[in-house]
Amino acid sequence: MSFQPPRGTQDLLLDDADQLLALYDASHATARLFGFRYLETPTFEHTELYARTSGDTSVVVTKEMYTFQDKGGRSVTLRPESTAGVVRAYLGHAHDLPTPFKSYYVGRHFRHGRPQAGRLREFRQFGIEIVGVAGPEADVEVVVLGDRFARERGLREYTLHLNSIGDARCRPAYREELIGYFEPYLDQLDEDCRERLGKNPLRVFDCKADGRKDFVLAAPTIADRLCGPCTEHFGGVRSGLDQAGVRYELDPRLVRGLDYYTRTAFEWISTNEASVQAATFNAGGRYDGLAEALGGPATPGVGFGRPPAGGRASRRGRADGAFVRGSAAEGTAQDGRSRRGRVRGDRGGAGARGRGRDAATSRGRRAGDRRDGGARGAAASGGSMTDPSAMVTAMRTHTCGELRLAHAGEQVALCGWVAHRRDHGGVTFIDLRDREGVVQIVFHPEDAPAAHAAAQELRGEWVVRIMGVVRERPEGMANADLVTGAVEVAATSVEVLNSAETPPFVIEDRTEADELLRLEYRYLDLRRPEMTRGLRLRHEINRTIREHMDPLGFLEVETPVLTTATPEGARDFLVPSRMFPGSFYALPQSPQQLKQLLMVAGQDRYYQIVRCLRDEKPRADRGLEFTQLDVEMSFAEEEDVMAVIEPLYARIVRETQGADVSTPFRRMSYDEMLERYGSDKPDLRYGMELSEFTELFEGSGFTSFAKVAADGGAIKGLVAPQGAAALSRKELDKLVEDAKGRGAAGLVWIAVEDEGALRSPVEKFLSDEERTGILERTGAGAGDLVCLVADRIDRTNVALDGLRRDLAARLDLISEDRWEFVWYFEPPLFEWSDDEVHPDPRSADPGTRLRGLGVVARRDRGEVRPPDPRVPLRSPAPRGDRVGDRPVGHADGREGCDP
Repeated sequence: MSFQPPRGTQDLLLDDADQLLALYDASHATARLFGFRYLETPTFEHTELYARTSGDTSVVVTKEMYTFQDKGGRSVTLRPESTAGVVRAYLGHAHDLPTPFKSYYVGRHFRHGRPQAGRLREFRQFGIEIVGVAGPEADVEVVVLGDRFARERGLREYTLHLNSIGDARCRPAYREELIGYFEPYLDQLDEDCRERLGKNPLRVFDCKADGRKDFVLAAPTIADRLCGPCTEHFGGVRSGLDQAGVRYELDPRLVRGLDYYTRTAFEWISTNEASVQAATFNAGGRYDGLAEALGGPATPGVGFGRPPAGGRASRRGRADGAFVRGSAAEGTAQDGRSRRGRVRGDRGGAGARGRGRDAATSRGRRAGDRRDGGARGAAASGGSMTDPSAMVTAMRTHTCGELRLAHAGEQVALCGWVAHRRDHGGVTFIDLRDREGVVQIVFHPEDAPAAHAAAQELRGEWVVRIMGVVRERPEGMANADLVTGAVEVAATSVEVLNSAETPPFVIEDRTEADELLRLEYRYLDLRRPEMTRGLRLRHEINRTIREHMDPLGFLEVETPVLTTATPEGARDFLVPSRMFPGSFYALPQSPQQLKQLLMVAGQDRYYQIVRCLRDEKPRADRGLEFTQLDVEMSFAEEEDVMAVIEPLYARIVRETQGADVSTPFRRMSYDEMLERYGSDKPDLRYGMELSEFTELFEGSGFTSFAKVAADGGAIKGLVAPQGAAALSRKELDKLVEDAKGRGAAGLVWIAVEDEGALRSPVEKFLSDEERTGILERTGAGAGDLVCLVADRIDRTNVALDGLRRDLAARLDLISEDRWEFVWYFEPPLFEWSDDEVHPDPRSADPGTRLRGLGVVARRDRGEVRPPDPRVPLRSPAPRGDRVGDRPVGHADGREGCDP
């Protein structure tokens, strides 16, 4: 007797079994997060179940099923796949189950295939199914869940392939066309492909031996032959995936192995360099005719499963490879772990391949930029970031902001707050609002008289439950300002869950309510869409940070809030100790002391999204209490820090704002920033760089400027484009007053007219050489406005920085969709106080310079932290001027200095 398991099976012992259980846990967690419930069907089913559903052209039926007779002479089969069993179970218990029926399974499957690397005869499969939903939103939900599960398992190098294979209305004509096309090539097809051509021509695209032949690749595809409903459905799927930020490739030759699939088909295919060939590790599609094939009523369905695979990644076998189809090398490279127990974030071969490249090329690989994993752009437009099915409860089927044209005709139950109520000729309308959005509800006295009568009592902020039917709004009545503006819900019943008094202010984005009144009724203020977007943005940024940092080997550590005082730049908030009278705890200004402890303790890489408190005067970009991302690395140089931060910021902006950020970021020294922009946090989305004129006006006849140059001051200026010379005299005088308000002695403006003529109050004091020098140094042309400031260098920079920002806003030069980051280096360690006599700061001693770095993002107009400490602060990085602490860790564990 052999002590080896039967061929095509494996023993999972100790570590392998632990890995398998961990994968099971991940499967359960992901499915339940999306609102799916666990289902377990029998290990064997009646053979007829698979014969009737899988199709007589399926290899599963013809070659791979384990079929035998039980003692009663009945033919039974070990389950080769679970979809048919799930649908059979649903049909048998439909009266006890909800619709839609959302289930998932994790268990053993059996196929009598030829044992090979990456494929076993007994394998484990994770799959999900949605039964009872015909719309494309179900397809989108399934794909989004599958994509999320792949990313959470550490898979990054893959491509999602997507296709529509039509249905019973459009597929027959295409089948006949395909048969006619392949007839001249019959002698070039092998026996298996010729057999498939006679039964299901689409399966010829799936022939392994002939799939690469030119005539197969040139065959007509069904993509251009879909019927109207299939085209509309597939368009809805693509639109939904685009909104969810899931990237995909259209593959017109993608078909599914089981014949019951219709319409949408999809596969995740590995593109890992370590793989011998591309390998499918996740696949699924829609199967609207499966229930009818079993003799049940027409019931739509869609799902996916890990393909039949076994995954021997080592001599002993890999438990988590049981869900991955492909070579052993692929399983190891994709999942980010090997038998030596590599920690998460270990780059392995990928990092080794990147060595030897130039810094700009390799930085993205070392940083772990995940742009190929897809983005979540919904937050950029304020849309929902929540999986709709996860919000389903016993009281509601949908959220208000979820409904679209694809839901037309569906019976829905909604819960929310009455935002507005309107009466139009007997017909009553309300706008129903919840966290996810607003939808219009219609109460018609003839269609639903009881509901219409009840609607007459509704008032603002009442909490109600609405039952009704989704329908398209009448022609010309759509509201383009709402994502739900194409539909409305015709109410059939209304239930008042709670009445409310008239609110003290309108629950809308634009409110003129006093801040103290809003704080008194904070629960009302938080209902405003603007506040909801802020909470959602903060959540998305924190989630993205954790997803990015975890694979790079960073540990998230929470440090104590009650600490000892540290000598930093601001006063500490102190908390008296009851146990030690006369002693006080200090609330953390930032986790400086504890960062040093962790680095010296050998933790190597750590981060935390930390609350900081400073007893300092609030300002526009920082309050008494704020949140920062704190990152520490040992044995690292500046390039290593930037390699982590750059893709993180780019990903945050991409996934929350829907905008792409170019990397690597620009780099400047602190002095260069002040010289070119007058600020250490410049907005780089537009030009108007500063020019130096001090030498030009030395000994000038314009005595005001000549005196500043002789006293060691600075004369600098900028040019405002786009017809700024046409500003009125009143507007120009206002620019002068603004410069004085920022501490400068004044401002000189010079308008450039046709043929280089200058118009200015000081034009008569300028020599020809000075006129020519101004135009040459600024590059100003007709219609431009040159602005000059002469004063001490620091005052000059402050005045021109403010002027630059004001003119950019006035001339509409700022692109709100554009993001520009810049690293700056070597900021000064000390600054001169106003009451000290000091030399030119530009000639500061090198010893007063700090070899540190910081990153600057754009300014956001209107985003100002409120000074009242009772007001919750807005979101952390990346929005604002400076984004968190970015110290550089040292190889010997010494703490770097924060910029």
